[in-house]
Amino acid sequence: MMNKRIALGAFLIVLIGMLSACDALTGNTVAKADKDTAKKTISKDSKSASKQSANKESKSPAKKSSSPKKEATAKNAAKKSTGGKASLAQPNQKAVKTSASATPSKKSSSSKSSGNSIKKENLPPQLDAPDVAILQDSGLNNNLIDLFSVAKDDQLSSSKLSFSLSSQSNPSVVSCSIDFGRYIDCTPQDGKIGYSQLKVAVSDGKLSYSDLLVVSVIGKEAPEEIQQENEEENEGNSTNSPPVISPISDQTASVGQPFVLNTHPGDSDNDILSISDNSPLFSISSQGTISFTPAPGQEGTHTITVTVSDGKASVSRTFRMTILPFQQQLVQPAPNNVPIIAPIPNQVSTVGIPFSLQVSASDPDGTPISYFDDASFFTIDRQTGVIAFTPEDDEAGTYAITITASDGKASSQTSFSLRIDPEADDPGQNFQPFIGNIPVQIAWIGEEYAYEVPASDPEGDTLEFSDNTGLFSIEPSTGEIEFTPTIAQQGRHRITVTVSDGINQVSREFSLLVLEKELPPGVPV
Repeated sequence: MMNKRIALGAFLIVLIGMLSACDALTGNTVAKADKDTAKKTISKDSKSASKQSANKESKSPAKKSSSPKKEATAKNAAKKSTGGKASLAQPNQKAVKTSASATPSKKSSSSKSSGNSIKKENLPPQLDAPDVAILQDSGLNNNLIDLFSVAKDDQLSSSKLSFSLSSQSNPSVVSCSIDFGRYIDCTPQDGKIGYSQLKVAVSDGKLSYSDLLVVSVIGKEAPEEIQQENEEENEGNSTNSPPVISPISDQTASVGQPFVLNTHPGDSDNDILSISDNSPLFSISSQGTISFTPAPGQEGTHTITVTVSDGKASVSRTFRMTILPFQQQLVQPAPNNVPIIAPIPNQVSTVGIPFSLQVSASDPDGTPISYFDDASFFTIDRQTGVIAFTPEDDEAGTYAITITASDGKASSQTSFSLRIDPEADDPGQNFQPFIGNIPVQIAWIGEEYAYEVPASDPEGDTLEFSDNTGLFSIEPSTGEIEFTPTIAQQGRHRITVTVSDGINQVSREFSLLVLEKELPPGVPV
């Protein structure tokens, strides 16, 4: 019985071994088949992903697998053959990365197409300021040029533009500034004649443009000389005056950026002018305007000569133009705005009593302001703008005071009258009356001229006015001047007006120009 059991056990062991061998053989075959299926699936996925990456216009995503069941079978077979580790994860991840590489191509294409939108081009503002002339020793000439009236922009009104004085030549002859952000004011230096070239910039906040103008300081006899020349011409004098053209400073332009420059030609004989240049970059217009946009290949420095001729005589100006490459376009600095100083009403003080006044000014750019005065008996605080002093006995009287506020680049001025009364215990002392500054006056032939002489008296005494001219008779009690000039009175006249309070008197001299309404081109006013 025991032997039978042993024999049966041995048989079962052999049978189990045979079955195990069959299972192992079958499992290897299935795993091999599943691996082949998985490889085919991966190859198909990779090809689909590559095809999607190459075809940017295709909207359908690449197929991950043609048969989800086969992919699952492949994963199961891999798990069996590797002991449960997903050995197919690496190929599948690689296939996903290859497919994702197509995404940036679509974004790039979309971005490229959206960049084709067209925006309206912003053109630089324009400025055409005229040349002006002022008389020697004429003091402050206010509001010579209103920049609002000579500037324009394609998108903004002139009042929205900002102006700055970029440079000025010959400040020893005449000093100029921009007042209230729009007016050019100039003051000739004592005893000087000559000219100064101003470079004025206008900006719309993004683009800017600069224009050149000339301020001439003419001698006291210049208007009479001009009158004589006109009379000689009317008498048939054939002497030809050569044309004129403003000095031209060296210029800088950039490839692709519009460039405009006015040369301001003129002729005192009113001859027809022809204007030419020696440059292949552009052709100057018949009005003397250079306008062009530099193109690639024109980079570098060019020497340019502009010539203006009246058919009998000619004059030329030579300057250098530097054209920068497109990558080196100039970044325009923010324009400087002039300080704004508040008006100061007339002031009254008394000898021996402390006097104090706060001058108020501000700068649109936030730049610190320095204050200056032209008085001889006090000094304004440079940083705070405070005037503080105690008048002395010999300072009694009435004074015209000018205060200047400067940001280091531009300045503004305001004037007021300061009357210093004597001490109360000295009622018998009399002080002379005061006549304010009288700028150069212009009267037009055939048109009524009227002007009131600015005068006052510290004690409020009644004043009497008189003059030294035969052109008119000043109103003795009011200081009013009224008359209509005739052709015989044309020219320049030096007028002296005198005002008296019955005890003391004071005089003031000023220039009066009697002119025709229509002046030949090139004749300064």
